[in-house]
Amino acid sequence: MQGDSEARDAALVALPYSEYAPQASLMDDMRTLSVMWFGSIAGDTHQDRLESFYKNQAELYDGYRARMLHARKPMMTRLMVLCLPPRLVCVLMLSRRPPHALAAPTS
Repeated sequence: MQGDSEARDAALVALPYSEYAPQASLMDDMRTLSVMWFGSIAGDTHQDRLESFYKNQAELYDGYRARMLHARKPMMTRLMVLCLPPRLVCVLMLSRRPPHALAAPTS
């Protein structure tokens, strides 16, 4: 039975997550928000428009995101990858980390 062996070969793997929270000031947050709200968007293609939107906030956005998206850490620590043979991969977000999940591979 091929289906039974595939079910045994499936692995639930936790994605690696490391804490990243750069320091930023209130003025940095205000600059990020003003660029997001009032920045000009230019370009002929979708990619050009995305790059013009993000270029002025890129250096500050990581710090802003770390403080403003409070659910990011719990969400990222609950992401799991279900690897099914031969090449199917599913990314799952679980309500809690299952005890049988494998640790993420380290390189």
